[in-house]
Amino acid sequence: MSGYFFRKLKHSPIGIDMGTTSLKVSQILKKGDKEKIVYADAKIKEEISVNSEEERIIIFKPYIKEVLKKEKFVGKDAVISLPSHDVDFRQLILDSDEEKSIEQILEKEISSLPYPKEEAVVDYIDMGETAFGGGKRRKILMMSARKRVVQNYINVLKEAKLNCVAVDLLPFALFRAIKKIGKREKSPLAVIDIGFNKSRAVVYNNDNFVLHRTIPVGSNHFVKSIEKELEVSNEDSQRYLFDYGIGEKSTSLSFLNDIEAIRENDIPSLIKDIIKDDLEKLSSGIEEIFRYCSAELRGVKPSSFILCGGGAKIKNLSQYFHQRFQIDVSIWCPNEENNSSDKGERKLTEFAVAYGLALRGEES
Repeated sequence: MSGYFFRKLKHSPIGIDMGTTSLKVSQILKKGDKEKIVYADAKIKEEISVNSEEERIIIFKPYIKEVLKKEKFVGKDAVISLPSHDVDFRQLILDSDEEKSIEQILEKEISSLPYPKEEAVVDYIDMGETAFGGGKRRKILMMSARKRVVQNYINVLKEAKLNCVAVDLLPFALFRAIKKIGKREKSPLAVIDIGFNKSRAVVYNNDNFVLHRTIPVGSNHFVKSIEKELEVSNEDSQRYLFDYGIGEKSTSLSFLNDIEAIRENDIPSLIKDIIKDDLEKLSSGIEEIFRYCSAELRGVKPSSFILCGGGAKIKNLSQYFHQRFQIDVSIWCPNEENNSSDKGERKLTEFAVAYGLALRGEES
């Protein structure tokens, strides 16, 4: 990395995205009109995958310290994301002539949370007007989490000698990442973050947040299907998925009599058939989101969507979705030169959330 970036530079906070099997960190360094993205990651050992908030503190402490040593990150300020499964998202529709204050409406909703209000951290955003019951109503998004959970994530950073300046949420981190690279000219816009065990879909319309949904299919489902059907190692299964991907030609595994007789050059044509059920589950989840958008936005569906996350690197996946949904599909990458083709080595797409976290506080 060029040394001059460390003389009188401006820098963002360090964005930290803690996943189930990996840790991703990103920071933006600036000098004048020049900007450089610093990023690093660490893979979490499968045998100690995270099952509770308390485990995260113990497990991630050494990994955060390790990953920060890989690159020359600047400063101690950090922003961390709170996983969606730890957050209660609720969309509330308010009457236009509602006399009660938003605080009163929230107070009523908080009383129905699955934990006492004294243990809750609550915030909300105004989502503008929406069509409802033949007219227009105001809509807000309430977000809540347990104080204990939020404090656990802050403690993770403290243990790594970092100063937590904000605890953020995935939908808003992704939106900043999209805005920064100018990928919001078409509305509504869907962003599909394909993770390890699950995928997350976020839809925005005219800079407004519309919805956030989890689809219980991730890249690991594809890997496991290949591993099982071809009787190969997990490492080989990952290589086949990302190197060969979804080919135009597909051969059914049932046509091959002897699994041991499969040659390396036979495999590319087999992948699509092997993962077809997983692809269908993921595609069906996306279609369900599109149907919701159509109802919410008076018949308007997303006109394009952007793929990010580790699963976005599956070769030809963007072309598959383009043909399936007949809309524009691109892969998130802050460097447009690296986003001109569907190359599996486009590593930065995994860092969309961490990059969006690093952008926290930057003026739009």
